[in-house]
Amino acid sequence: MTENEAIKILNTEKHCLNNSTKGICKINCGECKENIPIAYQEKAYEAAITALGKECILDIGLDAMNADVNLPIMTHRNKRQKHGTGGQVSRMSDDLISRKAAEQQLMDSFLRWEYIYTHGCSDPFYEDGYNINLVRNHIIYGKRKLEELGYLPEIYGRETHPEVDNKYMARADEIRQHARQTLARYKADENLRYLIKNAHKASREEAKQISLNRVLRYAYGLEDFIKTDSLVDMRRHENPERYLESFKSCREELQRILEKPGNQEMTLITEEQTGQLRFV
Repeated sequence: MTENEAIKILNTEKHCLNNSTKGICKINCGECKENIPIAYQEKAYEAAITALGKECILDIGLDAMNADVNLPIMTHRNKRQKHGTGGQVSRMSDDLISRKAAEQQLMDSFLRWEYIYTHGCSDPFYEDGYNINLVRNHIIYGKRKLEELGYLPEIYGRETHPEVDNKYMARADEIRQHARQTLARYKADENLRYLIKNAHKASREEAKQISLNRVLRYAYGLEDFIKTDSLVDMRRHENPERYLESFKSCREELQRILEKPGNQEMTLITEEQTGQLRFV
């Protein structure tokens, strides 16, 4: 059997390798009661194992009829007939899958570290440095996992990044600029201005029902974050659309309340609570 013939067998849609995700053979091969010898390349073998997953038994051997080819053989037995629904996978296939998975996880961790270091993440409460150091721990763990598997691919030799300051923030100047731009949008928003102007007309209970104070704090809170240079808090406002939508929906709720007949009471939400004097 030639190398090309081996690849053709592995790739043909008629062969059971392409239909074994449920451990069921789709060709006329005695329903896998007998071994099916297949010559294959190393890469093709890895691909076959990935396709088969843990649905079939995979053995290594040489086909006596094709011994001169010097290619290994895959032996496929029907898991459902030979071992029931709780079938096992050979140690070799298990190890190969584990090694490739561990290698990919380590590669992903390095990519994740680089992305957060450059672009930051979207954690609403913790700085990027904290998250970067968590990913660094994943890298260390990933290397140890490969050592345990006795598999040291190229990515293993890549130097582990040093720890960074937990307070480190990527794009700090960009976040500050976006925060100032967002605050300007808030101050110009007609819905927010309506809320600030009419907040005192709602009772405490009505204000609580529509989360009026919380919505107002979105705006004047950002002003405080800018003053204190709280980058994590400012970053939450880089995409202000959801906050602007909150201003809009809250205004609609407040208008419904104020349009109720007889609801003309001047109430008890103070300027300090709404922040309106500081904000406008």
